[in-house]
Amino acid sequence: MKTDELTTIDKKRLATAYMRLYDALVLRCQSQNMSHGESWYHALCEIKDILAKHKEIDNAPVMSYLIDFHNAHKKTQSKKMMTASDKDVHTAPMNKLSGINDNVQIALAELEKVITGINTQHVLVIIPKTSNASPYAGTFYGWANTLPDEQIDALENDPEEFARQYRRFAFSRHAKEK
Repeated sequence: MKTDELTTIDKKRLATAYMRLYDALVLRCQSQNMSHGESWYHALCEIKDILAKHKEIDNAPVMSYLIDFHNAHKKTQSKKMMTASDKDVHTAPMNKLSGINDNVQIALAELEKVITGINTQHVLVIIPKTSNASPYAGTFYGWANTLPDEQIDALENDPEEFARQYRRFAFSRHAKEK
């Protein structure tokens, strides 16, 4: 599946939810007395596992986009992990680990909500041609369905032809009422 089936807004929502989860995971790792570099690495590994669990979802364009996003993020973070001056710095452990775990759960729930909330299914409705041969059908659609295929093509492509045919339909309904 192509990720171009997603709108820019959907991609932004996915990226935002992903980054919130990543930040929450980094914070949790840092609260467990890991260095910044270790925290970044472990957070990336956890996100990879989370995405692997969700990969089986039917929403293939969404997961494909998230995996591509993760791979790009991993590539840039790997460079940062190697070159950052603060990669070996430890943040002071935080006392409220349960609050941090709650933040991870909230961020994970948000990502899952965004994943399942994006609809990439494009609905195509094919309305069968009716067998009503009467040019005086009750609706414009029914009436237009009796036109030859060339005129139907003209209706779809030429606004003036559509207006002309609709006037014919309206006059036929008016004549039928008298």
